[in-house]
Amino acid sequence: MRVQKNIKKTDLEDLRSVVSFAGDEFELDLYHPVGGLATGSSGLFLWSRSGRLTRELQDSRRGVASIQEVEVCGAVNAEYLDEALSAGVELGVTGFQRTYTASVLEAQLLRDSSLQEPRSRVTIMTRDGRSQVPGMVEKCGYKVVSQKRTQVGGVSLGDLEVGQLQAATEDEEVWACQLAGLPASEYPETSRPPEAEDKDVRAPREGQRRRGRRPRRQKPAERKSGRAA
Repeated sequence: MRVQKNIKKTDLEDLRSVVSFAGDEFELDLYHPVGGLATGSSGLFLWSRSGRLTRELQDSRRGVASIQEVEVCGAVNAEYLDEALSAGVELGVTGFQRTYTASVLEAQLLRDSSLQEPRSRVTIMTRDGRSQVPGMVEKCGYKVVSQKRTQVGGVSLGDLEVGQLQAATEDEEVWACQLAGLPASEYPETSRPPEAEDKDVRAPREGQRRRGRRPRRQKPAERKSGRAA
C-alpha cells in the first residue's frame, strides 16, 4: 500500500499527474486510488494494490474510523455539537435522506483568528467513509471554512505537506493487512505472523483423541467341527 498525502483535488487529471510525478520509487501505476476526497477538501489520500483491502476500507459495515479536522466560523459549543452529531444528522434530497453519525474529539478556538471574526478547529471522527462531515456540521449551525482528513484507521497523515507522497510505515502496513485478513506473505518481511499449520496434520490437544475411522472389528475365527476318529 502507498499513502498520498494532502491532495487538493481528486479529479481524474489530478490523479494522473500524481502518478506521473511519483516516478519509479513508488510505482503508482501498479496501484489504484482508495475512494476520494470531497471537493475543496485536503488531507490523507490512500493508494492500494490490494482489491481486498480497498473493499474493506470502503465497507461502512467495518466501521473504519476516519478523522477530519474542520475549520468553522465562530466559537464552538463542543458538548452541543457532539450530542447533535452522535444523535444523527439527516442529509440528502427529500425522500432519499440518510442519517449520518459522528463524534467530536476536540474543539478549540484558533488563536490567530480575530475577535470580530473568531474561528474554531473541530476534530471529528466518523466510522462511515461516506459521511458528509461538512454538511453535518453546517446543519448543526456552524459554517464550514475548510476540511482536512488526518487519519483513516491505522494510517495517519502526520506532518507531510501538500502533494508529498510517502509509503505507509511498517505499523500501518500491518494494520492494513490485519484489516483485510491478508496472508502472511503480504505482511512486511520483519512483521510477518507465523503461517497457520495445516489442519490435516495439526496435533490433537492434550486430552483429545485424534479423529479417524475406528479399526474394523475382526470376526472371531469359526471353530472347526468334526467327528472323532
